[in-house]
Amino acid sequence: MPLGTPKHRATLWVFANAAWIAVSPAAALYFDRQQRNGAYPVDADSIGLPIMGIAVWVIVLLLPLNFVWWFSLRKYPGRVSLCAPGKGLGTGKRLISVVGLMFAISCSAAAVWALKEDAGEVSPVFFTWSYISLAMRAAYLASICEPNTTLAGHREPSEQG
Repeated sequence: MPLGTPKHRATLWVFANAAWIAVSPAAALYFDRQQRNGAYPVDADSIGLPIMGIAVWVIVLLLPLNFVWWFSLRKYPGRVSLCAPGKGLGTGKRLISVVGLMFAISCSAAAVWALKEDAGEVSPVFFTWSYISLAMRAAYLASICEPNTTLAGHREPSEQG
């Protein structure tokens, strides 16, 4: 069975919020491990400064991101495959599709880079955001297609006259 979006919009919304809020604990774990390994001088500034900076950004961006997620998920189609092609769409809608795909690829690349650089605390967050990006992209593409067509633009066999 191909990987798809959750059945209910609320599930994806809660998952996105949990992944966004998880950025702060992941950063705290990363900086704590770095400090224990001696990456920062003993008499230097506290690791609390970057952790609090990240936490502030998480809180500040929580409302705007929830607005964007609500907007992109308002016509949630239910369970769809993540492999939505985006063929037959207008230029603006195709651009949104490409940006979502690029963000998902960027998150995956960042997760692999974090694993390579021994920052395993943040890799799960990046991999989660890769899935969330693909799921929101697929849900958006499915919601803007005509009601009686699939994403490829062909009618379902059960709907043909």
